[in-house]
Amino acid sequence: MFNIRSTIDPDVCDDGYQCNQHDNSAVGMVYAKERLSILRKAEIRKFGDDDIQCTKYKKVGTSCQVICGDDHKNLENCVENDCIKTLEDFELGKVPYAKDDGEGNFKYSTAGWDCAQQMKPRPDHHSFRKVEFWIDYKAASASEAAMNILYMLFICLIFALSSLVFMMDLNVLVIEPVENMSAAMQLVSEKLLDLGGSGDGGEAAYIESSILKIVSLLKVSFGDAGTRIIANNMTADSDTIQPMVPGVKVFGCFGMIDIREFTATTEALREKVTIFVNEFGEINHSRCKETGGSPNKNVGDAFLCVWIDKDGMAPPADDVLACYRRCIQDVRQSEQLAELIELHQIKERFPPKQQEFGKYRARHGCGLHYGMAIEGAIGSARKIDASYLGPDVDLSDVLEASTKVYKVPILVSQAFYNELSENIQKGCRKVDRVKVDGIAEPFNIYAPNVANVDGNFFDPSIVEDVYEIELSDEQTVALTFGKDGAEDPRENDERWRLFVDGWNEDFEAAVESYLDRDWDAAKTQLLECLSSRPWDGPSLKLMAYMRQMGSPQGWQGFAELL
Repeated sequence: MFNIRSTIDPDVCDDGYQCNQHDNSAVGMVYAKERLSILRKAEIRKFGDDDIQCTKYKKVGTSCQVICGDDHKNLENCVENDCIKTLEDFELGKVPYAKDDGEGNFKYSTAGWDCAQQMKPRPDHHSFRKVEFWIDYKAASASEAAMNILYMLFICLIFALSSLVFMMDLNVLVIEPVENMSAAMQLVSEKLLDLGGSGDGGEAAYIESSILKIVSLLKVSFGDAGTRIIANNMTADSDTIQPMVPGVKVFGCFGMIDIREFTATTEALREKVTIFVNEFGEINHSRCKETGGSPNKNVGDAFLCVWIDKDGMAPPADDVLACYRRCIQDVRQSEQLAELIELHQIKERFPPKQQEFGKYRARHGCGLHYGMAIEGAIGSARKIDASYLGPDVDLSDVLEASTKVYKVPILVSQAFYNELSENIQKGCRKVDRVKVDGIAEPFNIYAPNVANVDGNFFDPSIVEDVYEIELSDEQTVALTFGKDGAEDPRENDERWRLFVDGWNEDFEAAVESYLDRDWDAAKTQLLECLSSRPWDGPSLKLMAYMRQMGSPQGWQGFAELL
């Protein structure tokens, strides 16, 4: 297997053993048994022990000699003899050698080297104790390298063809559509709306930014209910609104608020009136969303919000009423409104001496009703409003307008009152029985109790505990992990007691006398109520109505609300 290129002393080996004097060439060199064992182990460490080698032997005198076949090339033609028996002999036998006379010395055989040279191990060389070993595997390596180059060229060709096919599809399916969308977004920016897209992230980032802004604007424009309405009016095979689509009947709570003295306020504030109106809108819409409602319609100084039934269940009317209680408290505490009403234009338009409470206050009224409406898109393909139609929606507007007559901030219909929990009902008082056009039967109206200062419900000094209970971090952790003894304060909210007013009992007794046509008793009872609260709006309204009617004779048992 090895070509030994150097020689050592022919008489004495390097480790002191006596060498054979007859074969002093490199191939006939005699080595000690230990030296051959070390060389073989070095070969195994270097090349492994899997290469096919000459392990066929023939008895030659008293020694075993490694030989090959006649052609000295085909290793399988070697003849095996049984002269090698032990594992050590077998290991040593894998190296061409001739066993000596039993004194522990070994000699290489020329036949053995010829056989080993046919094996051509991998190209490499190493040296050991003045002996250099050179192994030539050039032809096989060159062949293997040529095949590797061919494989690499073939793979590169496959990659090139695949990339070409991929780029063709990429251009048709991705690049051209993206460029078209980018051009469309730029057209929108130039003709309709500046989307403010940035080109820093490329066309994809610009399109993403533009689409998100368009979606955001549509959601703000339509509102939650409007999004559903528009979706119902869009057909799968059309990209335009189909206004001639029937609406959908829905049930829910409808709340309408209106800003007081809006026309005069607009004259005073002029350009800043939008800030004034939008502050009311922000307060109303944020509280509406907070309680599960949907802001729907803005009509100048009025805002409509809806709470639609879900899964056949009416929305929690308690939360709807809480929404408008919070709106009143927000208006009281609004820094933006307080800053605007201090402008000299407001003071000039609303002289303090002419104001009911000595100073102009930002105020609004609210009407609440529960009933049925038609949900649909109103308008044409050129301009639509997603809204609700029906007498029940209009009734919330009528109730809001009536708050000016009864001088209360909130009026609710009997249908809405019936949806309230028993505890919340205790914080409301019946103020009249009325009839409204479009509603078949007369019904009672109620005024929820709201804190005030001598009838001024929007005095900034008033602070009502009407906001949602906020849990501390400790309570949140305890409730989340079900800690023993943890209680949710929101489930046992006793703040409804703050709105219960014993004075209401005397007032409602007067209302019952009024509805029973015992107006003399009603007047007496109302006067007693006014003695402690001379500013009470519902009491003053009923007294004025009875004076106007004169007597209950011919009275139908209700008042007309216009």
